[in-house]
Order: sequence, then C-alpha cells, then structure tokens
Amino acid sequence: MIPLENPPYCAVEVWPGAPATMRGLRRNSRGQIVNADGRPIPGLYGCGELGSVYGMLYPGGGGNITECIAFGRIAGEHAAAEKSW
Repeated sequence: MIPLENPPYCAVEVWPGAPATMRGLRRNSRGQIVNADGRPIPGLYGCGELGSVYGMLYPGGGGNITECIAFGRIAGEHAAAEKSW
C-alpha cells in the first residue's frame, strides 16, 4: 500500500459477491435447469458452478470441482435417459 497524496479522490461502494458463475440459473437434484416457478426446462441441464448448490458462497478448496464432477454425471445420466425434449 502507498499513501494517497494527490487529490481528487474517487470511491465506489463495494458489496460482497461471487467471483464465479454461481448466480442466475438454478438447477434441481437431477441437474435440470428450472424456470422461475421451479419447473424443469425440457432438455436444459447444468453442472459445475452454473446453478451452484452453494448459492452465493464461493466453494473454495475443491468444492467447485466436485460440483463439476458430481453434477456432470447426474445431469448426463438424466439427459441420456430422456426419451424426447
């Protein structure tokens, strides 16, 4: 850190947030992306941090990789089992 010696100074308010793609879409236990009413969108699946089970928390320590592996398999199995979209 260095001293701020020469004005003008500017500032912005900073809120805690996530450094990844954990916001936006939500998924269910089958890896299906769901709409605002919680109903699955046919043929749309997600895994990893997209629709993360951690919500707005960053899953450091490998939790994000675990989610990629676990939900990649879950979503893949359910997508392969679908008869049609």
